[in-house]
Amino acid sequence: FPTMTSSVNGALQLDPSALSNVLWATEFGVYSSLISGVDSLLASKGPASALSGPSKIATPSQRLNNVNVHDVAVLGSTLYAIAASDFNTYADVMSSNDGGATWTRTGLTTQFLQVQATRSIVTDKVHNVLYAGTDQGVFAYSPASAQWSPVGSAYDVSALAVGAQALYSGRRISASTVPNSALVIQPLVGGVSFTPIEKSPGDHFNVRSLVVSGGSVYVGGGSAQ
Repeated sequence: FPTMTSSVNGALQLDPSALSNVLWATEFGVYSSLISGVDSLLASKGPASALSGPSKIATPSQRLNNVNVHDVAVLGSTLYAIAASDFNTYADVMSSNDGGATWTRTGLTTQFLQVQATRSIVTDKVHNVLYAGTDQGVFAYSPASAQWSPVGSAYDVSALAVGAQALYSGRRISASTVPNSALVIQPLVGGVSFTPIEKSPGDHFNVRSLVVSGGSVYVGGGSAQ
């Protein structure tokens, strides 16, 4: 880990090219390390590999080094990362098909100019779809068409999780938000028989993280008041 001065922004993910490795998002790009080396890594002793592209190429569409990466996800052999460059010259969901050697913009913020913040990405491997949670709602990305499309309403999203049949999105809400449902449940792409419903863990509850395990959904957060 680079001198342990980087904050870890994204949850750990398995590296598709080496399943004994984990990936994580930091304020200086994407990194990978052996799972067995995580303990020593956190003690600033273990090795870490940067997966942020060539350091000497200035083109934003080819590198992530010294870029604030907020989250990372894996779909097949493709890596995805939420990246924001210095001075906000670009902010987008980036993709890499070569294990982090080079990166390209998926075009979320150019296809939808109103999106100012992207906070979470998750993958639906069954339907081969990437979901992004933004300040303008949830968007779905199809690698086959390289296109993004909005999913549901334009609420402010803080966290995402994929279950067996449904997409769970946690909302960033304020004390004045009406309605104040913090957890939105909607069908996955292709799940035509499901009806979107809204649930709330409590009044004005601000969701910060979501985990789906088996038939249960776990929500982390706190009151927005």
